[in-house]
Amino acid sequence: MEILNIAILDDSQSKITRIKTKFSQHNDKETSLYDERYTKYKLNLCQIDVEKSCNEIIAEILKNNFDAIIIDYDFTSFAKTSNNGIIIAKTIEEKFCEYPLFILTAYEERLFENEVFDVYQIYNYDNYINNDEVAKEFHIHIIEQILKSKKQIGLWEAELKDLLTIPKNEITVEITSRILDLDSKIENSIDGISSLSTKLKEDLYSNKLDKLLQQANKLLQEE
Repeated sequence: MEILNIAILDDSQSKITRIKTKFSQHNDKETSLYDERYTKYKLNLCQIDVEKSCNEIIAEILKNNFDAIIIDYDFTSFAKTSNNGIIIAKTIEEKFCEYPLFILTAYEERLFENEVFDVYQIYNYDNYINNDEVAKEFHIHIIEQILKSKKQIGLWEAELKDLLTIPKNEITVEITSRILDLDSKIENSIDGISSLSTKLKEDLYSNKLDKLLQQANKLLQEE
């Protein structure tokens, strides 16, 4: 069984305990409602302290290589923190490419009115706790989004590897731009590691600039 580590950011310990219970029901093969495609994945819930700053939360995600994160909409019951679930969610989305992020809240209508998130990212907490079919749908969605994210990062890495085999004299501005774009996506994924050395990046940027200047000069001469 493959373990998927899901971080959770919520100010209510009782809610976290209930979600853990739901995860346990998914992991229990004896009572599982899932087909074999999903029962081979164990969902492991890992709590992150809501008192941490956004930077500390991002650092913890990277350190533990969490496969996904579930965030509450608003930490209203926890007076000690000035954090807001939506602010943290937006910060994580800006930081990581293709990172599975979900908002589990009892106030999804207010969230839709005030914020812009994809519908698939938002689930109603009460429905999740009280309806096995909704819980099943949510768990499957988590698994599928994690697999999609990992596949996408793998595709970026494969494409980058192929582009780096092109002879230097055949590398165009477009190819250079794509190489740098792919490396940026990989670097800003949950893996957080650049595939290009600093020197190679500098060479590519320099090469890109030289080619752009050559094209500009050619256009000026034609005029």
